[in-house]
Amino acid sequence: MPILNEIHEMLNRCILMKRNCKVFPIMVAILLLTLSIIPPIIGATAVNCEKKPPAALQAGGWPMYRRDPQHTGFTGDAGPTTNQTAWSYATGDAVTSSPAVVNDRVYVGSFDKRVYCLDAATGDVVW
Repeated sequence: MPILNEIHEMLNRCILMKRNCKVFPIMVAILLLTLSIIPPIIGATAVNCEKKPPAALQAGGWPMYRRDPQHTGFTGDAGPTTNQTAWSYATGDAVTSSPAVVNDRVYVGSFDKRVYCLDAATGDVVW
């Protein structure tokens, strides 16, 4: 009765596959749940969420994009009294970012893959 044995084996395979089709999604769900819960527990550390007041800005300084951590772009400094360019400097390629002005130095990055440090008063290269 080899034919009956083959039919019996085919039926067993079908039953096993149906059982696997039900068990597999459950196993995947358990695995995903475990992977999402365990790492935060293992890597949990205390975090100080206390908001610190912004550092006082030097008069005339512009150390970051839009001047301060809140990016207000506001300064209480008086603007220029004349409409004259004080100085200019040509870098090796385009400059699309804002310069940073700190301690009488102007720092500017260029698409020529360089960062320039210039004297804020004269525009001379510092480095």
